[in-house]
Amino acid sequence: MLFRSLDALGRADEALIAVQESVELYRSLWTENSDQFAPNLVECLAFYTHELVDQQRFTDALPLLEETARLCRPLVDREPSKFGYFLGDALSKQSKCQTALGRPTEGRASATEALGLLRPLCEAGPSEYQWNLAAVLEALATAELKLDRPRDAEPHLRESATLLWEVARDHSPSAFNDLRQVAAAWRESLTHTTPDPDATALLTDIEQALADHDATSRSPTEVRSSSADG
Repeated sequence: MLFRSLDALGRADEALIAVQESVELYRSLWTENSDQFAPNLVECLAFYTHELVDQQRFTDALPLLEETARLCRPLVDREPSKFGYFLGDALSKQSKCQTALGRPTEGRASATEALGLLRPLCEAGPSEYQWNLAAVLEALATAELKLDRPRDAEPHLRESATLLWEVARDHSPSAFNDLRQVAAAWRESLTHTTPDPDATALLTDIEQALADHDATSRSPTEVRSSSADG
C-alpha cells in the first residue's frame, strides 16, 4: 500500500495522510462487502493507530483501536495467526491508551485479553512476536502500577525486560529504547516490593548492558566533549 511505501522512504507525514485516505476508502468498501474488505481495513487501521499511539495521541487512537478489535474478532477463526496478532496488538495498544486516559481497570482487562492472544503466537514463533509480547506485558504492568499494585506489576516488567533484552541483542538494537523505559519502571517497582535476588541481579545486568550500549553509541564528538568537561 502507498502509505507503507511512503513510511519506508521516511515521509511520515505523507504516509499518515495516505493511510487516513485508505481507511476512509476501505470503510466505504467494507459497508458494501464486509467479508472481502475487512482485512484491508484492519491492515490500514493497524498502521494508522500505531502512528497515533507512537505520537501519544491516545484520545484519537482509542476509538480506532476499538474499531480494529471489533473488525478482527470475527476474522480470528478464519486466520487465527494473522488476525489473532492484529487483535492482540490492537488490544495491547488499547490498554496503553485506556491507562493513559485514566482508565487503568479497563487497561488491565484489555492487556490481559491481548496477552492470551499474543503469548501463544510468541511461543510458536519467538523471534517474530517477542517485541509484541514485551509491549503487552509492559501495558499490563503499567495498568497494575496505576492501580497501585506494584507486586502484580513486577513479574510482567521482569518478563518484558527479558524479552526486550533478547530482541536488542539478537535482532534490533532499537529495542534498547523500549528496554530502557521498562527497566526504569521495573527498578521503581522493586522499591515497593521485597526484592528477589535473582530479579535484582538480572536487572543490574540489563542496566549495565544499557550503559554499555549508550557508551558505544556515543559519537566521537560527544566522547571528546565529555572528556574535556571532565
